[in-house]
Amino acid sequence: FLLRMVLVSRRAKGIVCLFLVAITFGFGYGFQAMAEGVIAPFSFLTWRYFVASLFFLPFMFKKDETSMRTCLEIMVVLGMILSLASGFQQMAAGKIHAGKIGFITSLYIVLVPLIESVLFKKKISFLTVLSIAVCLLGLFFLCDIRDFSFGLYEFIVLCSAFLYALEIIYIDHKAAGVNIYKFTFSFSSILHSIKSSS
Repeated sequence: FLLRMVLVSRRAKGIVCLFLVAITFGFGYGFQAMAEGVIAPFSFLTWRYFVASLFFLPFMFKKDETSMRTCLEIMVVLGMILSLASGFQQMAAGKIHAGKIGFITSLYIVLVPLIESVLFKKKISFLTVLSIAVCLLGLFFLCDIRDFSFGLYEFIVLCSAFLYALEIIYIDHKAAGVNIYKFTFSFSSILHSIKSSS
């Protein structure tokens, strides 16, 4: 009984954390659009990830069983993927409606099983296909899409969604159980600062 309570408690904490992440991620689109035209895209991202890395300071030096070499490898790969994904997304901010950016970016949820089916020969079940359809419909109504045009900036955001999907797949297959964001946000901030100063 006690073990069951602990497992339920952990699952509840996980759901609450994911819910908070979703809220924060959703609010971010509006702020990105507001920042466009006020501050350069890569300068905005530099500060965004710098502030994010400050929140992870208490966890940065937490000891785990992962070797430093593995941590650095994961940091570089995830940092580059995250930097490219957020860079593409920020390029489109202010150019197209925030709801549209939110909808296209959220397609990474759909892209994850599709990419895995191609890379790892995983069969997509009927339930997954049904879930994808329901997800697309729900996202469509949630994101307040005002037009259905698809141009350059929409394609850039789609590339961003593809990269976010790759990030999740990489974490699942290469970095499961690792404190992945120990240095990733700091590395992303450095990459964006280099880009903004060039």
